[in-house]
Amino acid sequence: MLLGSGLVAGPQVAGAVGAEEVTPGAVTSQGLPDDLDRSRITRSAIARESMPELLGGDYTRGFSDAEGRAFTGKGQIVVVIDGAFNPQHPMLQGKVIDEACFFGDSVWTLKSGEKVPAKNLCGASSRPWVLDPAVQILTGPGSSAVSKDLENAVCVQEREGDLPPWEHFCHNAHGTAVASAVAGNPYTYAPTDERHAGVAAGAELIVLKIGDQVGWNNPAVRAALRYVDEVLVPKYPGRIAAVNLSASGGDAGSGSCEANFLGETAAKLKRKNVAVTVASGNEGHTSMVGTWSCAEGLVRVGATGIKDLNTLTTKEKVATNASTTNHLLAPVGSGALDDQTNLAWNIPSPAEPHLEGQYGPMAGTSFAAPQVAGAFAVLREKFGYSKTVDELVALMRETGVPVADQRPGNTGVVTPRLWLADAIGKRATPAHDFTGNGKAEFVFTGVDTSIPMKMTEIDLDADWVGGHDTHLVTGWDWKAHSRIVPVHDYDAPNTNGVITVTGDRLLYHRYNRATNAFAAPQTILATGASGLRGLTFASQLPHPTTGSGRAVVMVMADGSLVARAKDAYGVGLGAERILLTSMDPVGTRSGTKSVESASSDTSADGTGQRSATTRSASKDAGSGTADSGADGSGPGTRVEKSLAGVSRLVAVTDVNGDGNPDLVTREPDTGAPMVRWGTGNPVTPFQTKTQALSEKTYWGDKEQMFVFPATGTTPAHLGYRAPTTGALLHFPFERSGTSWRVSPDYRQSGNWNNTANFRLAPEK
Repeated sequence: MLLGSGLVAGPQVAGAVGAEEVTPGAVTSQGLPDDLDRSRITRSAIARESMPELLGGDYTRGFSDAEGRAFTGKGQIVVVIDGAFNPQHPMLQGKVIDEACFFGDSVWTLKSGEKVPAKNLCGASSRPWVLDPAVQILTGPGSSAVSKDLENAVCVQEREGDLPPWEHFCHNAHGTAVASAVAGNPYTYAPTDERHAGVAAGAELIVLKIGDQVGWNNPAVRAALRYVDEVLVPKYPGRIAAVNLSASGGDAGSGSCEANFLGETAAKLKRKNVAVTVASGNEGHTSMVGTWSCAEGLVRVGATGIKDLNTLTTKEKVATNASTTNHLLAPVGSGALDDQTNLAWNIPSPAEPHLEGQYGPMAGTSFAAPQVAGAFAVLREKFGYSKTVDELVALMRETGVPVADQRPGNTGVVTPRLWLADAIGKRATPAHDFTGNGKAEFVFTGVDTSIPMKMTEIDLDADWVGGHDTHLVTGWDWKAHSRIVPVHDYDAPNTNGVITVTGDRLLYHRYNRATNAFAAPQTILATGASGLRGLTFASQLPHPTTGSGRAVVMVMADGSLVARAKDAYGVGLGAERILLTSMDPVGTRSGTKSVESASSDTSADGTGQRSATTRSASKDAGSGTADSGADGSGPGTRVEKSLAGVSRLVAVTDVNGDGNPDLVTREPDTGAPMVRWGTGNPVTPFQTKTQALSEKTYWGDKEQMFVFPATGTTPAHLGYRAPTTGALLHFPFERSGTSWRVSPDYRQSGNWNNTANFRLAPEK
């Protein structure tokens, strides 16, 4: 009986055209754990969240954009090339609109050295393909199905140690599972409340079977890709979003990418706005991927855990390959029995016919790549085909969550983990656009905390800003809140709100545009907020374990900087993580000149008009905040000339447009703005050295420093409230040589001359 792999997560073959010799020992069986008693499995205690939820979406509604429209990939098609499929599985019913099977002559060399000719699992009805007569093809309903001819289509998979061989129908689970990851119908298993759904649950599928009983057949794979390019794309114009091939090729170090047929065809499809997604492989390499997936033109995808979304998979046989050439990561689970994802799973065999149509655990990069293929379908539903493949990859990378490979030998490689909710929900307006009018608003209230909260519009594009509308926010009493920090997209895309400190708690209040009021607060931290010396919000802070990148960053009473990540599926905050043990600046300082009187530099006090300045564009990421008062009592407290020798937290936001959030602080001696540039590494998110952002000396008595995040057309702005005039002034960040600085040219956004009544944030 033939020895081979029926479950191939990131299969590996070496290739030449024709009746080529292939060693199935290089084909890795990674769909199921080796020590699993498959005959007894009906359910498994796996992650309860569906794939859309693991990417920030909703189980049934998919992914919502800034206007509240939901996208599921409706109207789009994804082509899946794999071993075989069960289109009648509940997750695939009604999904498959076209199918075919391909077979090309191959000779397999078994571990024993025996030469075995491949068998044609496309069946006796297959015929030579007119475009490549050396390849057999079968089309039409049923052509992609698992072969169930026991005499000709049974495979026996070798297993480690003393475990007996496993007899099963060839390729009976991998393809069905991959297809369900792309676009599987939503399904809930009631006894455990486990939710199953593909990333693009509204998309349709075309499934192409590679009809070989041992492994991946090179001529057949080549023909299937050509079939997509020359037959399917013309047949379904403007509808095929992606092609998924959950394979990586031979061992990363054993072959070359030169003249790689995958890359050649992928380049053709890419020019037609069709992405080709591939698995990075499961050999645990820290600086390379497989000989198929390394080719140019492919979108390479690695894997992370589910219980720990920001750690790469490391278990033997499902350990993701990593490389600077990987484009994205997606969560599939570590391979442990309690950390995998449930997908459509068929295990029919002579001994196990009852498992037909069930669900079960899968692990490996084979199930990461189809998530990105499904993401292309969701994005194409929103954007159509006006954007290129590269532009959509750039969007997914920009809005992804950075994950560092912490394995020995590769600690410097950081790859974004797909967070499709942000790619779909990315704002076209400023982050702090509370009212939805396309302008940023700054939240402020009065020294007397009985005065209601207000917002004032700020136009970051204008050279001189003033006289804009001020909105009175109704429906809440802020007397008990010692700090107020504006946040954006905290619990849903295109939403705004504030986080406040009340006693020892942190509360989140979402703003309702329709009613111009805040909803009732939700507790996000029940204890641990008293004594804070600084508080801000970060929208994309790398974190070792949790979800979306949203986090609250705090300066504790001992001067340490800590972060608490927002739970991926709720509003609560996770465990405290120390980012810096001390906020003291290291490296370049802004100088120790004595602080000058505010009147000595009138251009920074709102009494003179700024000159025009050159703007640069940057991405919309991060958040602004008010900085802490000198006595630790919260934003809004006047910052005195003596800053008590402690750096103050201003913001965690991307000020230089490289996609990594930076740490903006105030220098303890002068009050001048400083920065530690972001690294994108969740273990060490900021550089060690601190860099000055300005050589001006008028910062010491400025109040409530903040940062407005960048937009698509304007850079980030640093601002403060001028103590003598009450003016809100802000300065764009600009490039200076090889680095960035705060422009000396300011912009003004209104005056509050009655400084006894209003401050930008409440004071206690």
